[in-house]
Amino acid sequence: MSEKISVLLVSGEPESFAPLKSLLQSQSLETREVPSCGEALLVLWGKQPPHLVFTDTQLPDGTWAEVVSLAGKAQAPSNVIVVSRLVDVKLYVEAIERGAFDFITPPFEARELRHIVRRATEDVLERRAIARRNRENSATTPDKESTRPPEGLMAALDPAAT
Repeated sequence: MSEKISVLLVSGEPESFAPLKSLLQSQSLETREVPSCGEALLVLWGKQPPHLVFTDTQLPDGTWAEVVSLAGKAQAPSNVIVVSRLVDVKLYVEAIERGAFDFITPPFEARELRHIVRRATEDVLERRAIARRNRENSATTPDKESTRPPEGLMAALDPAAT
């Protein structure tokens, strides 16, 4: 992979993600942390969205589902991995069905995490290449409304924006 892979960690309690962050950094992944859906929105809709997003199940202003939704609507694909403190099969199934790439729980094992990161990275790089080719082949410009983040989140970030 010639492209530097970036990772966004979304957790209202960063200390709970410390072991995960350490393992990701040991893989030479560029990591960034944010504490909320609102801040994740800004990163996901920024100029250089992360390749991978690891999100806590509960956040101060939403849940993993909002993070998956934001990533799914961003201009560049990102793969979201939901991080749960407990094994919850129902939550796992729901997360995968709603678009999460994977679902993990601590304790994090370095070899397993490397495998998940490798699979998620290969997938997102392929999806980004396809999206790039589609943009190059498209003669039309995307509708500006379709490239805007959801209004409810914009209002939550800046009530004067609505």
